[in-house]
Amino acid sequence: MAATKSVSRRLIATLLIVVIIVAVSATSTYMLINTQRSNQLNAMIVAYLMYTSPSLRIVSQAPSITEIIFGLGLEDYLVGCTEYCDYPPKLQQMIASGKVYNKLNWWSPSLEAIIAIKPSIVLLDGGVGSHNVLAGKLLEQGIPFLILQRGNSIDQIESTILQLGSYFSPATNSRSAEAAQKLVNAMREKISTVSQAISGQTKVKVLVCVWLDIDNNMIYTVGRPTFLNEIIELAGGINIYGNLNEAWPTDSLTLERAQYNDPNVIVILDHHAFLNPTETLQKMGGSPLGNTPAYPHNVFFLQGQAENLFSRPGPRVAEGVELLAHILFPDVFNVTLPDSHVINSANYKEYLSSLILEQSAGSSSGRSVLQPLPPQVFVPLVPPTRHPLFSFFFGGVVVECGWA
Repeated sequence: MAATKSVSRRLIATLLIVVIIVAVSATSTYMLINTQRSNQLNAMIVAYLMYTSPSLRIVSQAPSITEIIFGLGLEDYLVGCTEYCDYPPKLQQMIASGKVYNKLNWWSPSLEAIIAIKPSIVLLDGGVGSHNVLAGKLLEQGIPFLILQRGNSIDQIESTILQLGSYFSPATNSRSAEAAQKLVNAMREKISTVSQAISGQTKVKVLVCVWLDIDNNMIYTVGRPTFLNEIIELAGGINIYGNLNEAWPTDSLTLERAQYNDPNVIVILDHHAFLNPTETLQKMGGSPLGNTPAYPHNVFFLQGQAENLFSRPGPRVAEGVELLAHILFPDVFNVTLPDSHVINSANYKEYLSSLILEQSAGSSSGRSVLQPLPPQVFVPLVPPTRHPLFSFFFGGVVVECGWA
């Protein structure tokens, strides 16, 4: 009888462990659908992680996610990020000190590199196909992960921020949730301030070049279903390709077609093309773009952190709205745009009234402090071998389910 009870307990323990393993991974999608219903599940998972680990170890697989982590005040628990993660400034200090490993690959993530960091949880970008593949590999290793929605709109970006704050709320005494709400409020306030400033102004036709190759008569731009299109509209512009339903249209977008749409301002996101602004402007003069109202005085190259405001679906998209509004309406904001036509890491802050991540409640001055949750919230049912969540005894045999 005693042996039967012992086996029953082990079976119950086994089932609970399996449920938690699946829930940790599955809740990434579930929480994005309905945060309220998943709060109890999230609380159980995070409570268990905090009870069985001395500290939370977060790995971020995208620059936008890393910036959200800082906005939530969780940066002290970040142990790994990609080579493209370079903001806010405090991150550089953490990388230099060895606190954060920043050699993870964004587009082709390495499971082995992630395992070496020994994460408590890995945050993935749902908009990157390889991250969905990685999720399956993490599941096989028993490593918890969350797949965050890409953020095709500013509403989705705000939703992700709030939901991630809610997810970590049980382990932070609700401070991450409060920081998330303050972060979203700061975004909305900045956008609202811009809207009031440009109220009554005539909208400006804008061409945004995600990629520009004048020699090969090629432009990559953005269509309607993107947060970048939203930035253009909120800044008082009209995206000349905003009538296209494709998010990142590439077919048949020639220089002649762009000329036909008659843009008043051309903005070139110069992260991957590595264009020489002076040479590009000269070439542009001999191309169809040279016959647009934008050429030559209203062509701008955005580089470094200035470009990142428009390419990362995170809290700084609100700064992108403000920066673009200054470009479109310099007289309204009483600013002088650079003669070099280049706005980059060195000068972009001149056109922003505040820096959301460097002055948010989630910054170092208002950092959330993780509080260990009481063990009675969720008590381990079996003794650990490598990690109590993914190791358990069954029939006298130790079964290892991961967590390297």
